[in-house]
Amino acid sequence: MAVSFQPVIDCAVSSLLTLCDCRRGRRHVPLPPGPEADQRGRITVVPEAGMDVLRSVRAARPRPRGATGPDTASPALNWIGDERIAISGVPPTAAVARLAAHGVTHVVNCRPRADVWWAGDLAAERAVFGPGRVAHAPMQDHGLRQRPAVWAAAACSAARVLDDQPQAGVLIHCTAGKHRSVMLAYAVLRLRGHDRTGAAALVLRYRTGAELVPAYVRSVERWLATAPRCPDQSRSIPRARRRH
Repeated sequence: MAVSFQPVIDCAVSSLLTLCDCRRGRRHVPLPPGPEADQRGRITVVPEAGMDVLRSVRAARPRPRGATGPDTASPALNWIGDERIAISGVPPTAAVARLAAHGVTHVVNCRPRADVWWAGDLAAERAVFGPGRVAHAPMQDHGLRQRPAVWAAAACSAARVLDDQPQAGVLIHCTAGKHRSVMLAYAVLRLRGHDRTGAAALVLRYRTGAELVPAYVRSVERWLATAPRCPDQSRSIPRARRRH
């Protein structure tokens, strides 16, 4: 008897479109003026389930994954205003030793365990900066809720470093520098006192191709609303910073 897989395929496609409905209700708003704003810069706002998906579409031709800057020895990273937070895709292992020349003193790696084991980027970062200066937030980029158990400690660590060390510069990266690293940077900014709108505006303004995934933002906000302290108990979360 012949078996048809079409219903299964139709269901999978329908589910994918439900999760990634990025072509309906789209509108554009001007990018806030600033020293690094592009003349064509804008932020895409996509309504989804009562919550806007914010995207930076400032770059006309975004860099491919793993791309470097004009100097092939330099990673393509973006500093978030004066916050001493940089976002990038995964730095080539040959460029890790040169990150310090760009002002990086600490790293948060948001790539999953299998990826860092295969590529060796986490090991290279810890060899260069030392294990105490490299945090790991092993997240999959699935577009769903991110459990605080895998990222909250890294966010708290980055916020603590920035508070305690005025000369520190924290690089937060995933694979493409588009989703997970943007979420982690957003969480750090929220921990450091920025409200939800301000934190979102900063990462979208300064990180080329950044996207704030709704489920990731909700993960951060729910954690801020319920967690009294950071996982290592080193930092309390003031009530004012837990407000949406």
